[in-house]
Amino acid sequence: VMLRPRVVTQNNVKATITRGQEIPYTTLTAPPLGDGVQIFQPVPQVQFKIAALTLNVTPRITEAGTVILDVDVDNGSPGQVELNGNRSINTQRVTTRVLVADQGTTVIGGINEEAHQVVQDRTPGLHHLPLIGRLFRRDVSNDEEGELIIFITPRILKDGGPVK
Repeated sequence: VMLRPRVVTQNNVKATITRGQEIPYTTLTAPPLGDGVQIFQPVPQVQFKIAALTLNVTPRITEAGTVILDVDVDNGSPGQVELNGNRSINTQRVTTRVLVADQGTTVIGGINEEAHQVVQDRTPGLHHLPLIGRLFRRDVSNDEEGELIIFITPRILKDGGPVK
C-alpha cells in the first residue's frame, strides 16, 4: 500500500495527517450509589480507540533556505482480540528532527513488522486418534512482513504560490 498524503502549513506551525479507524471497546462503570441502593450493578459503555497512522510535522525555514522538520509518526493498528472481547492496539512510533533542502527528500526510519500465524485445520474427533490422527489435521503457516517507510519532501511556497 502506498499513500501520498500532502499538507500545507506555515512556518513553525504543526501539520497533522491521520488515516485509520476507530475500534469499539466495552468498559464497565458503576453508577453512583443512591439512598438505599445495596446492589452493585455495573453498566457497560461502548467507547472507541483510534488505530491510525498519524504524521505530525512542524517545519522551520532557516535563513539558508533549508527546512528543519520536527517529525512524529505514530502507527497504530488493530491487534488481537483479548479475553474480554476487546481488541488491543499495536503501536509503533518514530520521533526525529531532520534538516532538508527545499524540495529535497528525506527518509524517516522504516518501521518493520513481522507476523507469524499457525492455523490448524482438522476433522473434529478424528484428529485425536492415536497413530492416524495426523492424517486428519494439517497446520497452515502464514508469515507476513511489512515495512513502513516515510519519505518527506518539503517545498517552500514563495509569495503565496500554488501548491504543486
